[in-house]
Amino acid sequence: REAAKMLVAAEHPVILADRAVRTAQGLKLTVALAESLGAPVVDLGSRMNFPNTHELDCSFLRQTLVREADVLLLLELNDPWGNLNTFNDPYKTYGPMTKPGAKVITISMQDVYHKSNYQDFQRYMAADLGIGGDVEASLPDLVEAIKRLTTSERRTAIAERAKAVAKMHYDMKARDKEAAAVGWDASPVSTARIAAEMWNVIKNEPWALPMSDRIPWARRLWPVTEHYQMLGGNGAAGVGGCAPISIGAALANKDKGLLTVSFQPDGDLMYAPGVLW
Repeated sequence: REAAKMLVAAEHPVILADRAVRTAQGLKLTVALAESLGAPVVDLGSRMNFPNTHELDCSFLRQTLVREADVLLLLELNDPWGNLNTFNDPYKTYGPMTKPGAKVITISMQDVYHKSNYQDFQRYMAADLGIGGDVEASLPDLVEAIKRLTTSERRTAIAERAKAVAKMHYDMKARDKEAAAVGWDASPVSTARIAAEMWNVIKNEPWALPMSDRIPWARRLWPVTEHYQMLGGNGAAGVGGCAPISIGAALANKDKGLLTVSFQPDGDLMYAPGVLW
């Protein structure tokens, strides 16, 4: 209820999602949440959290949105500090991207594994409202609380905000297409062209890209609408994980009739080439 009050009252709410969604129902819930607020969604991609065809998807506008936000809702973010701050490595200087007074709400299970044997979170960052819990299990109550608190006046403001966010979405998509065309005929081939050519091969198949963090172009250019289509990465900036994870996903997807594709970095394959056997 407290989170709903903050979000409904916000002028520039922003939703960041990282490891929030595991099922088709979870995907519907993130869409319902975003639409209830007319808020932009930044899908950080450790799972497929939000359809990139939706008008509220602004996944590649994170820095701009974070700087403008007055309330930020973080859904199972692996690295809250890193996503809300800047760090200049050569000079070891850092500072917040958020504007003064911006409020941070988290829904996460991260607090329970701070002492775990394997970790890939970064610096600790305090939240104004920290909710310990599973995102999918929590979202129905949050969406319902938002709807109860939304007056007709706020509903009008939310509709206007959604229109502005939709324009940001379509402008972002147009820029992505223009950027992908740069160096189209270059040699060696650009990663943008690799992604575009791959899409032409698989677009009529039920497909899955398990390691969707290797190059950004698939997430930028392909229509991603199903929760199983992009599974993120191996976490902790780990190397050597692409081939084992891709093959494991392919074996699991085989019985489901899904075609599994992967973009395999060269050096990364040297860690575990035995998986090809």
